Amino acid sequence: MNRDQTPFQIDRSPRPAMGESDPWIGAKQFEWTGLAGGCLMTSGSAVLTCCLLILDGALVMAVLAAMAAGGVQWVNNEQASQFLLFSGPICLTIVQWLMIDTLRGIVRRQRRRKFGLVDHAE
Repeated sequence: MNRDQTPFQIDRSPRPAMGESDPWIGAKQFEWTGLAGGCLMTSGSAVLTCCLLILDGALVMAVLAAMAAGGVQWVNNEQASQFLLFSGPICLTIVQWLMIDTLRGIVRRQRRRKFGLVDHAE
């Protein structure tokens, strides 16, 4: 079976004229490599987020236990400690993802400069 006869061919009409309401995204065929890469990245992101939440929850719990052992009174308040045990790991995970995205951007720019590619975002 050649590339033009794949069962995942998407039939699209030619690009509509300006002003028509039919959306046209330009997809001509469905590629498995793009789908597999997207699924792998999504699954990897979900697993990494779960791991970060577990580690951050343990960190927040350890900090609260140390503060309670140190004699901090407000830590003994059940509502305050539950709020921190819920919101603390989520906030830490968001900050960690922002750091990961920033590092990826820095590394991507350095690779482009190293290989002589132009980066129009700068």
